[in-house]
Amino acid sequence: MEKSGHLGPTVLQQHGLEHEQNYLNHLENLGLSIVDLRAIDSDEEAVRETSIAMKGGADVISQATLRTGRWLGRADILPGEHAKPPRRMVLRGP
Repeated sequence: MEKSGHLGPTVLQQHGLEHEQNYLNHLENLGLSIVDLRAIDSDEEAVRETSIAMKGGADVISQATLRTGRWLGRADILPGEHAKPPRRMVLRGP
């Protein structure tokens, strides 16, 4: 811990990575197919692989990379079109 009593950025990053991996393991245990793009460093390759995974019907894409115009971003976890969230996560209207 840092002097102020707060966790340092490295510790927070590690906790975030562990949480993401645990959630991916949970989704996999639910029987969802997962395409993991975390190891791809090239933005162009990641965009291409994301497109392939989406067209292939992946249930979940980890580090999906999307581009529109000059904007580019990565989603930690992108649910596919046919992935259904667990019942407790379904949002209901008023």
